[in-house]
Amino acid sequence: MSDRYAAEIDGFALDCETLEDGFEKAVAQREYPYRDGAELEDMGERARTIRIRCYWIEARYGNHYNFLEHLKSRELLELSHPKYGLIHGIIQSVMVRHDDRAETAEVDLTFIQDLLSQEEPIINLDVMAETEEFFASGQKELMNSFSDQARLALGSQAGTVLSKQLQSGLGIADQFTQLSMPARAWLKKLDTFVGRLQATAADIANPANSLLAMIDYGVSLPGRVIGPIAQTLERYALLYYSVKSAPQRFLRNMQNALDELSDIAESILGTSRAAGIVRSAGAQRMALEAAAIYADDEQSRAAIRRAETGRAFDISGQYLNPEPAPALLTVRDLEESLAMVRAALQAGIDLDRSQDSLKNMARVLLEHVMITKLERDRLVRIVLDNTMPLHLACRMRGLPYACAERILAVNNIAHPNFVSGEIDVYVR
Repeated sequence: MSDRYAAEIDGFALDCETLEDGFEKAVAQREYPYRDGAELEDMGERARTIRIRCYWIEARYGNHYNFLEHLKSRELLELSHPKYGLIHGIIQSVMVRHDDRAETAEVDLTFIQDLLSQEEPIINLDVMAETEEFFASGQKELMNSFSDQARLALGSQAGTVLSKQLQSGLGIADQFTQLSMPARAWLKKLDTFVGRLQATAADIANPANSLLAMIDYGVSLPGRVIGPIAQTLERYALLYYSVKSAPQRFLRNMQNALDELSDIAESILGTSRAAGIVRSAGAQRMALEAAAIYADDEQSRAAIRRAETGRAFDISGQYLNPEPAPALLTVRDLEESLAMVRAALQAGIDLDRSQDSLKNMARVLLEHVMITKLERDRLVRIVLDNTMPLHLACRMRGLPYACAERILAVNNIAHPNFVSGEIDVYVR
């Protein structure tokens, strides 16, 4: 197989050949009295070692002195290997054979690849901020979709209706004159629907600092309809706030409320497309609430990480009595809540493919859950020899016992005092 990459080290072009290329496994061996053999555990790969021989001949012979001087650097070197491409590492040993009369030098290098310092950390993006941004753009998309429905329902009169600035204190149909009877009947249905929305959960006040207060719905007909839909869904979210610590139950209640509003829209307006607008708005609200739940959970995880690095006892041996660890969402909580929200988002997308915000919300939530499951730490799967408490399993792996909360959250463990079989733990 021909070489695919030009061989060089930090810009020094090389005429070289690979002498050896290999790696070793770090294998833990546990031996027991009166038992033959040993129990083995693969602890991963050791550092990869590559031995290459470089040739400096005739016109390039004098350059090898500069090359050898450069290899004394303590910084990581970049090796462009003919087969593997760019590799970072350190030169462990150098062997040189000179022949000044033939102007030839052979330089044998032992290159150790560096992997850990080259790993890019997993960045957990601000799921709440991203979802809020897509929610705001999604509300504008809903108004555009409603405008398209109005054009289908009103025909040539749609331009006049959609361009008119409506007064907030008056009904929708009362502000239009010289319209056909079908158009006026359609506007009266909108009046009935908006009035029904405003009467739903009316005893719950929308907060003045909510995200909806920062969205400009305008004074036209689309904003007059989409705004109340969003406010009603927000009131439902506030109504079920007490069960938000149980995300599956909270989202199930939101889904039931969404189904109810969709049925109302279809019964009053008489079209499934109108119910589709409500479903898309409800999916956006569910995604926003799920993002808030995930953001709070991430803050709890960060607090636990800080607590794990702290001391449990002061210098005099007194117990510091740290704050109890906050509850974390388990893998099951994350996956089930994500599945519910993505199902609602998919239903909205199926009804209207132009709703790009729904697709973006689904992607952001999925990425956050995947990163949260992996977290910023490396996970390794181990097999426990016998049943033991989770805290003891932490100590056996050299982890602080406070790490048990996070380990519990990434495993499906029924009882933390009786853990057995395979579990995922963090690597220190």
